[in-house]
Amino acid sequence: MTTFLIKLQRLWRKTLSALTLDEITTVYQNRSQQQEWLVNRQRFLWQRLHLWLWLVLGCLLTFTLRNVYDLFFPLRELKALPQVMRTQGLMINAAMLLSLLVCFTLHKTRFGHRHPGILFLGSSWSLSLASQLFATLKGFALPDTLGWSLLFLSQATLMPVRWTLHLVCQLGILVYYFGVNTALRLSTPAPYHPEIYNVTFILYIFWFCIICDLGVYLYDRLQRSEFYARKELESANNKLRLAEAKYRSIFENAIEGIFQSSPDGRYITANPALARIYGYTSPEEVTENFTDIEHQLYVDPKRRAEFVRLMEESGLAPEFESQIYRQDGSVVWISEKAYAVRDEQGNLLYYEGLVEDITQRKQAQEALRVFFHAVSHDLRNPVLGTLLVLRNLLNDEAGGRGQGAG
Repeated sequence: MTTFLIKLQRLWRKTLSALTLDEITTVYQNRSQQQEWLVNRQRFLWQRLHLWLWLVLGCLLTFTLRNVYDLFFPLRELKALPQVMRTQGLMINAAMLLSLLVCFTLHKTRFGHRHPGILFLGSSWSLSLASQLFATLKGFALPDTLGWSLLFLSQATLMPVRWTLHLVCQLGILVYYFGVNTALRLSTPAPYHPEIYNVTFILYIFWFCIICDLGVYLYDRLQRSEFYARKELESANNKLRLAEAKYRSIFENAIEGIFQSSPDGRYITANPALARIYGYTSPEEVTENFTDIEHQLYVDPKRRAEFVRLMEESGLAPEFESQIYRQDGSVVWISEKAYAVRDEQGNLLYYEGLVEDITQRKQAQEALRVFFHAVSHDLRNPVLGTLLVLRNLLNDEAGGRGQGAG
């Protein structure tokens, strides 16, 4: 009961509390990404719709040529079809071609760019319902299984976004076929299957639509996940670039020398400040020339071994002062603040740290030491002379008193 009350209290506070700046930024970023995804999906649908229209045009032209050929040279596979469907097929194809021209025209307009979904439904229904309207006017039902299969499959293959559009398109065609034909009590012109539906036909259409819609839904979901993953990757890369630029600015403009050196005594990286301290013009010269820090850098070669010993014992060297050789052969004092960088298994990778030129400080300390030594020496002689005079005076006074008493 107590845990439930605590959770309820936290939920209440979270509901009433104001959003932080990070939370507000996240909300706006999510909205922006969602809006961008919708725009991209709409653009994708518009582009693929254009390709689909050209595909339908090619498909329709091939079937039109088949009907024209059948008029002059009857085909065996079409003999089973009623004569009315064979002779009026050209009229149906002409109506479809006209609707395609209208769709092509609308596709290039501002309306087509803004509402590709409406154009999707309009083009689909204008093609599929043209034959249905013709059959209704002629007084029979037309189960266009082949045409519907080609339509649904081509849409699912070339325009696999917004599965709801595909579902609405399919329902519009099937509702017209089953609803209108049932209301008008029409039958098919096929002598062996005059009914408008049968179990096999319904199962085929049902599962064909389910497979197409499921494929569209899964592809659309995959594309959305990929889009958001790509945006997160871009955001991470942007943050990484900003952090890298910030680090690079600090690295390049630092007053202290920054370095990374390998355990075997080579400089891996160096910044311009370190190059100036060592008397070089560029960091590249430092990394190229120093192949043996122990003998090339330190005046006392044992300092490198001492440096490595400190690293092995404590992992850092807070104030490691040494005399080094500059490029011109002059000697300066430096102070190194370094630590050992290791991997997850504890293996040593390299040493990293800062280098500061402390030559002036050392010179000032030496001058101050000499000054105090000179002052103490100059003051010591007068004080010693004064002490001797006072001691003699005290001795004389003590001797005079002794004689007086005798």
